[in-house]
Amino acid sequence: LKMADAESEREWRYVDNSGKIQGPFGNGQMKQWFEGKHLKPDVKISDDPEAPADKFQKIADYPNGNPFEEPEEEEDEEMMIPEDQWEYIDEQDAKQGPFSDELMNQWFSAGFFTVDTKIRLASDSTGEFKPIREVIPDFLPD
Repeated sequence: LKMADAESEREWRYVDNSGKIQGPFGNGQMKQWFEGKHLKPDVKISDDPEAPADKFQKIADYPNGNPFEEPEEEEDEEMMIPEDQWEYIDEQDAKQGPFSDELMNQWFSAGFFTVDTKIRLASDSTGEFKPIREVIPDFLPD
């Protein structure tokens, strides 16, 4: 991140299951948690650092149900998913993604995935999901 970007990034707080306010967290971090299904739509959030917990709003009540989505910049070129975007099959056999390889690596290191978690490049939408150990042998811990 450039320094100007870091200073201007929107910051969020949320109310956890015990009613405690957590944060602040940057918009990018909240977006990753939300898209990774770690923040549910009924979680109450606020970007107002002075707001009390009872003034927080459910994620689902924001326009489009995703307050962390940043406005898309207009592009003249056709939109393409970069090859470093991945999809995976979760414990409920549902497809998740796309996510960056950096984020997938962080989740793997944190134990969210096993070597048997099935993944594929998001750009290969007709490709077969295969275990991480087969797709990216270098991804495995030593």
